[in-house]
Amino acid sequence: MSKHDPSIVLRQILEHAEEILGLIASTETPRLAENRLLELAVLRLLEMTGEAATRLPEDVIGKHPQVPWGQIVGLRNRLIHGYDSVDLEVVEQIIQKDLPDLIDKLRAVLD
Repeated sequence: MSKHDPSIVLRQILEHAEEILGLIASTETPRLAENRLLELAVLRLLEMTGEAATRLPEDVIGKHPQVPWGQIVGLRNRLIHGYDSVDLEVVEQIIQKDLPDLIDKLRAVLD
């Protein structure tokens, strides 16, 4: 299987999302603004998630419109290009509200 196999990319996105939730759950200080190492790790994993989504072929994206591909890539772009004005409270809301749903959707796609 090549590096560009869509199932590999989908698994990477899923693993990054799960890792973010694991990091948040395993820390005594889950607030990003109060834990610089956690902030950096989470933001990097979100960037990697969005970057991986850009590698998916259009047909895969089209087959799974329930996954918010545009938002995933848009968040990556915001974190990369607007890194100096990222609102960590918004990022925390995305993690709490959207990430569990994304994980469920990705698991369904991979099944």
